[in-house]
Amino acid sequence: MCTEPGVHHVREACGGAGGCMVTVDDFSRLVSVIYGAAISPERWEIALSDLVRTFDATASGLIVADPSTREIRVNNIGVDPSATRSYNEYYRDLDYVASSVEKGPVGAVYSGSELISPRSQSEFDVDWLRPNGFGDGVFARLGGSSACTWIAIAAPQRREPFGTRERVELMRQLVPHLQLSIRTQRKLCALDRCRSDLAGAIEHVHHGIVIVGPDCRILLLNSAATAILSAGDGLVVRARSQVSAMAIHVDRALSLVVERALGEHGSSAVPSGGSFACPRPSGRRPYVINVIPLCRKTSGLGSSTPTCLIVLVDPELQPEPDASVLGRLFGLTKTESEVALHVLQGAGLRSIGEDLSVSLATIRTHLQHVFHKTDTHRQAELIRLLLTVYSGSRESRPRQL
Repeated sequence: MCTEPGVHHVREACGGAGGCMVTVDDFSRLVSVIYGAAISPERWEIALSDLVRTFDATASGLIVADPSTREIRVNNIGVDPSATRSYNEYYRDLDYVASSVEKGPVGAVYSGSELISPRSQSEFDVDWLRPNGFGDGVFARLGGSSACTWIAIAAPQRREPFGTRERVELMRQLVPHLQLSIRTQRKLCALDRCRSDLAGAIEHVHHGIVIVGPDCRILLLNSAATAILSAGDGLVVRARSQVSAMAIHVDRALSLVVERALGEHGSSAVPSGGSFACPRPSGRRPYVINVIPLCRKTSGLGSSTPTCLIVLVDPELQPEPDASVLGRLFGLTKTESEVALHVLQGAGLRSIGEDLSVSLATIRTHLQHVFHKTDTHRQAELIRLLLTVYSGSRESRPRQL
């Protein structure tokens, strides 16, 4: 039994004399091409070409019109570039067909007899539609509130109207598929932008950041994590893009903590993460691994699959602070920033004065200004604040100890 919307009406819709002959197989193939365009927008050209052949037309176009900005985006096939230029330069404002479709209800299907014929002697019809072979057609509004989306199947003016009952009915059967394809395409584009934004955000973090799903499979990671995993010093990427520890007991601990973070110990279990150390064959200080649950709605990956965040901290790498960061954050002068960074590195006031070639009294004055601007009162408070500011920030350059 066929469950595709409209398929069981296809033979009746397009089998009549004077109409387009479309079999169930033809219809299914056309629908498949339409959904393919949702995943790969460049395939709209193929879908539109198929529509032209199926309807025995000369051109087709998918139009997105934003009335607030007057921006129009068009995918079309069979339209001469010179016709497009003249339309954009002059005839666009005279296009009563577009105006009628955009004002109509979503899902409405129109024939050329309804939209074009009543104004067949207008300037737009005489000077642009008919000369370009678009004197007739079938049109449908697909959706949009702020930006209207509609489709046009165009044909020359013939003795018999192009918008036969069969063609109009075929368009009605295709409308829900076109609508779903467009919604899917927009959703995928939004998810792609969200994923790009997320990737850009974690790239600014100094620590290794890995977002994983079930079985520790990697969904997203930053360059710091790539460097750690590529080094093969305690952590590696196994087959099927899975994060794994080289030591068996550590790998088991990683799997268990990730399972807890994903809530895989039962539907009623509250996801929880954990932290542990990962020894390194090189003898360097162990990595610190922090596993944190992520909310499905806010993970930015648009998936119903649970995800969690793995933060890989390499104690061998310490941030090398940038004085300009302090200047931007707290309004410090260049010299005040240098004094603050020297304090962070554990230097005494006399040593700071010698390094900066200023007197001890001047250093004390600068330090008081730093305390005031950072709302701290002692060197210990200042150091704690600076460590918080620089921890995990890519604006501080990683430095090998």
